[in-house]
Amino acid sequence: MITSKSDVIEGLTLWPADAPDQPLMAVATYRREDPFALRLVFLARDGRTTCDYLFARELVADALLEECTGPVGAGEVTVRPADGPAWLVLSLPGPELGEPFELLASRDRLAAIVEATYQVVPPGRERDLVDLDALVADLLGAIS
Repeated sequence: MITSKSDVIEGLTLWPADAPDQPLMAVATYRREDPFALRLVFLARDGRTTCDYLFARELVADALLEECTGPVGAGEVTVRPADGPAWLVLSLPGPELGEPFELLASRDRLAAIVEATYQVVPPGRERDLVDLDALVADLLGAIS
């Protein structure tokens, strides 16, 4: 794992739920400049297409909690415990927001990544790094 005061970069293996014998190599990235988000990038099974997903760090953290028994997330990306205790299931929208697909990820690897992100930005401190007034002004400027 590569960690610094501002970034976490970690390689991991994902297994498609419908083809667990065809692992996908992925990279998870967390950046202090975007403290709420975790990025997951991997090469699709076709070997040519890059899949790039950005979702809340909190999704993974909540799915890691012992009391979590179902899907976490209300959007297109959800995370839930798998049948076995060693795995989590990431449900992601297909390319161009097509049919969702599921990937299995090691619970221990994801827990290590989340823990490393907490060293960069502790939970609950994300808002300290985001200028919400500037963000709203930018959004309002884009609308007018």
